[in-house]
Amino acid sequence: MIIELPMCAVMRICLLFNAITKIGYFPQKWKKSIIIMIPKPEKDKTQPSYRPISLLTCLSKLFEKGLLLRISPHLKTHNTLPSYQFDFPAKHGAIEQVNRITTEIRTAFEHREYCTALFLDVAQAFDRVWLDGLMFKIIQLLPQNIHKLLKSYLDKRVFAVRCSSSTSSDFTIEAGVPQGSVLGPILYTLYTADIPTNYQLTIFTFADDTAIISRSRCPVKTTMQLAYFFIWTSGSPGGNS
Repeated sequence: MIIELPMCAVMRICLLFNAITKIGYFPQKWKKSIIIMIPKPEKDKTQPSYRPISLLTCLSKLFEKGLLLRISPHLKTHNTLPSYQFDFPAKHGAIEQVNRITTEIRTAFEHREYCTALFLDVAQAFDRVWLDGLMFKIIQLLPQNIHKLLKSYLDKRVFAVRCSSSTSSDFTIEAGVPQGSVLGPILYTLYTADIPTNYQLTIFTFADDTAIISRSRCPVKTTMQLAYFFIWTSGSPGGNS
């Protein structure tokens, strides 16, 4: 366990982490993920019924936690994270988001409005993140030294699949952020942070689950407002995934 290392070893690790941050290079040895397949509850045994989880090195995850601590203040200062995302902010959870949804529906009923909802569960959301698009957004949102490091973190990652005592050969990761990583959830949040909010829609997200509610006294208008959102997703890179 890293916590049980002597102080001299801890200091060496700190020096290593500071050097990685300074030069913006993420070690290639830390970019390999061992994928294990976790069966989803109450599902059959076919391939889509398993959830891939990335096993990463302890040093990699420890460094990611430190990097997240550096990123978080910048995101809060510049109000980068959308207010409707309830997975990343501290002291926010699924229960609070469900409460917001029920309150929105109740308010619509009290105002005698129609309330139409669209619920999205993006299949393999983390695995389908378009990396070039993610980097484009990171460059716009984060300081240069951070986006240089994140580019190195995402570049040339590889994985191998482990089943029982057998492990496959390495494969290059062409898209997606690692499930099971510390940075994965915040990177996905940054990737989806530009969901349009100017169509009189109320958006609620928790990780990769999204609910979109449209309210109006005209039932046709509520449907049309959701249609505008669908058109936006169809025109976005990866929007048809």
